[in-house]
Order: sequence, then C-alpha cells, then structure tokens
Amino acid sequence: MTEAAGGAVMRVLERVSRAAVWVAGAMMLGTVGLVSAEVVLRKLLNMSFGGADELSGYAYAIASSWAFAFALLSRDHIRIDVVYVVFPPRVRAALDMVALASLGAFAVTLAIYAGQALSFSLEMGATANTPLATPLWIPQALWLAGFILFLVVLAAQFARSASALVRGDLETLRNIAGTKSVRDEVREEMDRRA
Repeated sequence: MTEAAGGAVMRVLERVSRAAVWVAGAMMLGTVGLVSAEVVLRKLLNMSFGGADELSGYAYAIASSWAFAFALLSRDHIRIDVVYVVFPPRVRAALDMVALASLGAFAVTLAIYAGQALSFSLEMGATANTPLATPLWIPQALWLAGFILFLVVLAAQFARSASALVRGDLETLRNIAGTKSVRDEVREEMDRRA
C-alpha cells in the first residue's frame, strides 16, 4: 500500500473513530440523564421506571469499546514512559512497536471473548435476568463492534508504524505510536484554544 493510500485509509478510520466516540459520549450523557431521572423519581415520588442500572451498564461497556480506536489515534492510551524518554530513538521505536503489538494481542483476546459471548447468547437466545429481559445479543454485538473497530485501527497503525520503521522514518513512527511529549501536549492545547 502506498503512503497516499495509507493516508486515505487513516482519514476514513479517523472519521469513523471520531463518530464512534461522539456516539459513545452521547450514550454516556443519556445514561447520566436516565440515572438522574431515576434517582429523582425514587426520592420525590417513591417510584421507579426500572432498568436504569442495566441500561447504564450496557452503555458504559459499549461506549468504552467504541472509544478505544479514537484514543489510539489520539495517542491517549496510558503508557508508563519514565524510562522510555531516556532511550535513544531506535530503542524507543522498538518499544513503540512492542507496545502496539502487545496492545494488539490484548485487543484480539478481548474481541475473541466478546465474540464468544455474543455467539453463546445468540445460540441460547439469552436474555438479561431483569425486568427488561434485554436480548443479550444486542448490547454484546454493539460491544464487539467497538472492539472490531479498535482492531482495524490498531492493524492500520501497526502497518503504518512498521512501514515507517522499515524506511528508517523514526519521527513518523513516533508520531503514530510513540507517547506524547510535553511539547506535543502543549501544541494540542494551543491548537484547541486557537
């Protein structure tokens, strides 16, 4: 894949990831509204419409998985970099590749288990053991979709990073997979304020 084609793919993935994180944020705001209304109803009218806790649990799981891809593209996943910053650029590049590969292995494991849970729920026709009796395949499919998006973005980031490493372009690799420097964070904040 050429650098231009890779850039086009990444722009699409960035747009999809940004849309997913906005939907995830809206889900979380909706959950806050639902739980708040539930608390007020219980306190003032001693009644409940039920299901707020169940729906908020689903929303949290789905929103989390949908936000992973955006966090990766924004380089917002937490890495402990106390020692990382003292290494020379080639060692940091190798550590960045190991970090992406490790994150990929973890993400694959999560996606496999989420897929197995979804498959089991579909096979059994499982529903939540709650008054809502939510068919479990619905939140599980949405949860798995977030992991799949994360894996696609992760694979693209790994491919771009590997390509940069092969070309010896350690700066590009750092911009894709490295931790943010203080300078990067200040620049982002200045761009937000502009």
